[in-house]
Amino acid sequence: QKKFGTASLLLDGNSDYAEMRYSSLFEIGAGAYTVECFIKTSGVTGEIVGAFNTASPYKGWLFGVGFGSGDGKLKVYNANASNAETVSSTAVVNNNAWRHVAFSKAGQTLKFFIDGNLDSTHTLQYVGVGSEQTIVIGASSNPTRDRFFNGYIDELRVTKATRYTADFTAPTKAFPDKGQ
Repeated sequence: QKKFGTASLLLDGNSDYAEMRYSSLFEIGAGAYTVECFIKTSGVTGEIVGAFNTASPYKGWLFGVGFGSGDGKLKVYNANASNAETVSSTAVVNNNAWRHVAFSKAGQTLKFFIDGNLDSTHTLQYVGVGSEQTIVIGASSNPTRDRFFNGYIDELRVTKATRYTADFTAPTKAFPDKGQ
């Protein structure tokens, strides 16, 4: 199955994941940032994408569904070298239908969007920092991977810009390969 194009990333919820080398482009920090993708899942927990240290204080970030609570809501984990926090959407996204999910951040304000609709707004208490760890898609950054995502991920895009501040029309075609 796929949302656009000819394929998507299918993850079995047990052991599948993808990873790529660390890049400073994945450091959220105090700046503007947006992470978005299409997902299709019936799972109540699983990580979509993130990079965080594998030992305390677990600095870094991650974006997922229901981790820590199993409630099917979007979650963002944000941490620096001393403190960590997790914020959640109000709506669940695990209805086994394709959903466009995003979080967009400007300064310390983070907003969740589901299918183009503003779900919730949060004020982050801490300025997150980069983890200098492998970026993992579909599982945790822990050395013994866990919290596997069960379902499909398509059109994952990470942007160092605040793409969304209010309701918008969810994408209706694949993202351009570059520059937008």
